[in-house]
Amino acid sequence: MNFENPRYLWFLLAIPLYIVLKYTKLGRGVWNHRRFPFPWLKLLDLKQKDNFALIVNFLKEALLLGLVAVLVIALARPRGGSAIVSNNNLGVDIVLVTDLSGSMMFIDEPPADVRKGSFMGVETLQDSGGNLIRQTRLEVAKRVLKNYIGKQEFNRIALVLFASYALTKAPLTTDKELLKVLVDEITFFDEGATAIGLGILTALNRIKNSSAKSKVIILLTDGINNAGIVEPISAANVARELGVKIYTIGIGNTAGSWQPYRSRTEYVYKPGGDFDPETLREIASITGGKYFEAASETALEDVYNEIDSLEKSEIEVKRRVLYEEKFKSWLIAAMVLLGLWLLLNALIIRIP
Repeated sequence: MNFENPRYLWFLLAIPLYIVLKYTKLGRGVWNHRRFPFPWLKLLDLKQKDNFALIVNFLKEALLLGLVAVLVIALARPRGGSAIVSNNNLGVDIVLVTDLSGSMMFIDEPPADVRKGSFMGVETLQDSGGNLIRQTRLEVAKRVLKNYIGKQEFNRIALVLFASYALTKAPLTTDKELLKVLVDEITFFDEGATAIGLGILTALNRIKNSSAKSKVIILLTDGINNAGIVEPISAANVARELGVKIYTIGIGNTAGSWQPYRSRTEYVYKPGGDFDPETLREIASITGGKYFEAASETALEDVYNEIDSLEKSEIEVKRRVLYEEKFKSWLIAAMVLLGLWLLLNALIIRIP
């Protein structure tokens, strides 16, 4: 417990000063104590009267001094909690760069109970209820990203999206709930182009002025760089000069995937994968990062968990703690003491 106005606690010194002046030789002459001087009280047992008066006076004095002490403490405003000015914690500045090209609507791992059909000898998946959309690469990535963001207690995170162009969805922030909302709002760019180099460059613009000891870009893509004026390797070299590490993730089943057909109510199977592992591996190597592949939601979850375990550095986190006021309970105690003191004075007849 601490006090908002601790200087008022000095008034507590008045209590021992009062006791010294009234009840010790040092205070002789300040108070004149008189015993019961009236002769017509001889009928009373004076010895019993003195003992009773002593107890009553003691109780009244104790209640009065307790009341003063409690009011002084309430005036000083006691509070619960403690202010944290700064704290060293593990943290990293991270930019999550996510591919939103049309191929992010492909499905790598359809549910086992999905209804299958055939069209001109080609196997299809039937999605009349619109449930397969939850298994697309984009929706899988969104779930994993939200889970990853929720684990970053002290890290600042930014969001960058790209297809044939790139944009910043969120600058570096520690507001994890806002980031999750923004991830929920992500929809794919309805185009087939993939500008990986431009996505990296946009991310570097978000993180280049960061003062964090560790700066990281996590690039997720399922395609080959085929758009933009920036080559991925050139962007990786810029990242190395800026001290930014890039982790690259190729998402998709290299054996084949299911692609939307007929206004996305059906999906047809296409053998082979589309991402470029050689380029992604080189980007990671140039910047000191690491390359990963993920063919399922579980595998993608494992990738982000591994990246999280690899990236730890010490930063200073400043936080504000709200105080809980405690003076009300002291005021209630003061009212109780005052009520008892008044009751004692009202019930006991004081004889001079």
